[in-house]
Amino acid sequence: MKVKVGFLFFLSLMFCSFRPANAQNDTINKAKKAILPANPAALKKQQQRISDSIALVQKQNKVAVKEVLFLSSLEADSLKKVEDSLARVDARKPSAEADNLIKFAKTFLGTPYRWGGTTPSGFDCSGFIYYIMGNFGFSTTRTSYGLSELGRVVKLSDARPGDLIFFKGRNVNSSAVGHVGMIAEVTDDAIMVIHASTSRGVVHENFKTSRYLIPRYIKVKRLDFGEE
Repeated sequence: MKVKVGFLFFLSLMFCSFRPANAQNDTINKAKKAILPANPAALKKQQQRISDSIALVQKQNKVAVKEVLFLSSLEADSLKKVEDSLARVDARKPSAEADNLIKFAKTFLGTPYRWGGTTPSGFDCSGFIYYIMGNFGFSTTRTSYGLSELGRVVKLSDARPGDLIFFKGRNVNSSAVGHVGMIAEVTDDAIMVIHASTSRGVVHENFKTSRYLIPRYIKVKRLDFGEE
């Protein structure tokens, strides 16, 4: 009887000694299954938590980063995409000057097209840009070709609000600049351009879905006011 009681006591000790480890493993496994937050605020908090965890690991140099973060390899890949996405969003934000230009430009949506026009009674494409920028003290040239010679070229994939975007004119086979607009917004699905269209006047449209603008695209230029 004493042997049986002793054996049961031994088993109870063994069970108690292993329980914390099992509980810890359960916690880790549950944490690994966690889904990354879906909204920007939560994502930034997740980033901060990860940043703090990495700093702790580097300081203590005892625990693997993955163990501290409780991230599966799939979640780690997702987090990298999140970080890249947030970086792109920050890069797409307009400078204060560009933001003011865009807001002012949008007040003229619907203004009729007028060849050679540089006033709110009617604009052509370069006259519209000339008027908008002139209102903020920026001295520019009057033609779309002249505007295309200002600033520096940036990749379309790096375009941001306030950049000028240049196109061929009506002749799609031409290589000369014949039309200009200002980029007003950039998202994954859209590059919104505000410009004076010959048939519709001042409009705000998505370059990425425009069958007219896409084949006529030439380049994007960034002026000094577009730099942060």
